Amino acid sequence: MIEPSFGIGRLLYCVLEHAFRMRDEKRTYLSFKPRLAPVKCSILSVINHSDFKPYIAKIKSILKQRQISCKVDDGNATIGKRYARTDEIGIPFGITIDNSTVDPNNEKYNTVTLREIETMK
Repeated sequence: MIEPSFGIGRLLYCVLEHAFRMRDEKRTYLSFKPRLAPVKCSILSVINHSDFKPYIAKIKSILKQRQISCKVDDGNATIGKRYARTDEIGIPFGITIDNSTVDPNNEKYNTVTLREIETMK
């Protein structure tokens, strides 16, 4: 008699094991392929300021219309720590809103920075 054991728990463990990465001894992160990632991108602002909130809401609504899952990280931590939190939970893309996004006198007005987890570019 052959009794194969095949369940959802084993599949999830396999996906998590293959997604686990280390940048150095202290930094670990999950590297999901964008198709497998439960959350596709995070929306971050360089600083937690009220000027950025309308832009965050606009980007979030655009992503929701296109059925792209997103997470807003508007905590008081530095942008580097928020990027690290995004990486730890395996979000493949980060959208960053900075001062040039909200400054109408800047040539990069209404633009954002898109960051990819693997290359960090």
